[in-house]
Amino acid sequence: MGAHEGSTRTAGGNDSPADSPSKQRGWGRMASLFTFHDRFNVHKVLGISCLIHYLVRFAWLVWYGTMSFDPKHWTTWATPFLHLTLSLSSFIFPVPKNRFGSKPIIWKELQLHNIIFSARSCLVMLFALACPVYDDPALYGAARPTGLEHFLGRFVIIVGMHYAADYVTEHYQDRGRTTTRDMPWDQGTADWVKRWTKVYYAVCQLFATTALIGQTGVFEGAFAIIFPIHLSTFLMTLVRKSILTGTQWHFWYSVSLGMVYLIVFVELARVVGGFQNGENPW
Repeated sequence: MGAHEGSTRTAGGNDSPADSPSKQRGWGRMASLFTFHDRFNVHKVLGISCLIHYLVRFAWLVWYGTMSFDPKHWTTWATPFLHLTLSLSSFIFPVPKNRFGSKPIIWKELQLHNIIFSARSCLVMLFALACPVYDDPALYGAARPTGLEHFLGRFVIIVGMHYAADYVTEHYQDRGRTTTRDMPWDQGTADWVKRWTKVYYAVCQLFATTALIGQTGVFEGAFAIIFPIHLSTFLMTLVRKSILTGTQWHFWYSVSLGMVYLIVFVELARVVGGFQNGENPW
């Protein structure tokens, strides 16, 4: 979510004197998140708003079996604009071009990738609202375009966003390393943990792309997919401020990826239990 705040490191990864860590470690350094870069707290307000929004929607999903996105309500239309604005507000902060070898800390390629993949979900949400597929006439009325045209439109959006990500990689990739799978770990982390975590990341990325293309009720899925993108950036800020370790970043990022699968589990519970939307599936 939040924040590349006060990123004053050099390209080689050394701290500047103004950014050197204090003797205080961990959560006691939360005050260090407030820096002069976000003078009017625009990024922080957006980040807190989006975090609350995520918590509310996921709570509704677990309790009611739906995130309660109503295509006729203004809050549903505002959702993609709010979350994309948060991603774009990251340009407030200076970000180094090169990545850091020892810690998962934001750099230019990843910043741009996160914005692009957030835009991917947001554009799919807007497209689903403006051009709903025909499968739910009770909700949307006489819907257009046809199913084939609808899914083709989403496919074009996703391919365009991935092409943009490839363009960024071509110009900003550091030493041929991938943005997520080559994220550094703390020393002493077992090799099998690293190996299986990379597999998990790859599977999640594949499922996310597939869901955005082929999922019928795509709005909830597209919304959930933005959550780990935003959270990973905020977690990197916590790592840079010595509030979290690199391994803790991987743990919480993995948890946020798993949150997306709540949609699948709730849907299975609804089908098996015969519940309708709005009924507690548990």
